Amino acid sequence: MFYKTSQKFQKVTKIQVLTLLFILIRTALNLLLVVNIQKTIDYIAEKKHTQLNETLIHITIILGFYGIVLFIAQYFLRQLFYIGKLSIIENLYQLTINKPISFFQKYSHRHLVSNITIDSNKISDWYSQGIIIFLTQVIILVTTLCLMSFYHGIITVIIFTTILTCFFIVKMITKK
Repeated sequence: MFYKTSQKFQKVTKIQVLTLLFILIRTALNLLLVVNIQKTIDYIAEKKHTQLNETLIHITIILGFYGIVLFIAQYFLRQLFYIGKLSIIENLYQLTINKPISFFQKYSHRHLVSNITIDSNKISDWYSQGIIIFLTQVIILVTTLCLMSFYHGIITVIIFTTILTCFFIVKMITKK
């Protein structure tokens, strides 16, 4: 998405876009469910049975769409893992084949295959799914915080501060 793509990686890019699109739709449906559940709780507290029934119907419909979109998003994410890894391996093997003969005299075949396999795993983890997962998490965090600030600003600030604190604590613990 943020890099020049060759013919080999265009299929990966298409699946990245589709995966991101369905994950964003899933996130929007998830937030819509949260809002409708909040309305349901409000209607129960206020004893508004007509609106409660309508909201429960909305929740049921949204849950149906959410399930469908969730399965589609997971399908594309799994495709992205698989196709991304294969595209990188194919590209690395192609680059290796085009090396001069002196290159192959320096390294054993096992060493080359091992390096290609290890490198392809590292590259494809970020290249294919890492970007999508990172973007998804950022979008979910921002939209959730915006939705929360709509209800109560102070609680949003407290939760955001707690999230950042937990993130830095985990980061410090993993460094040791």
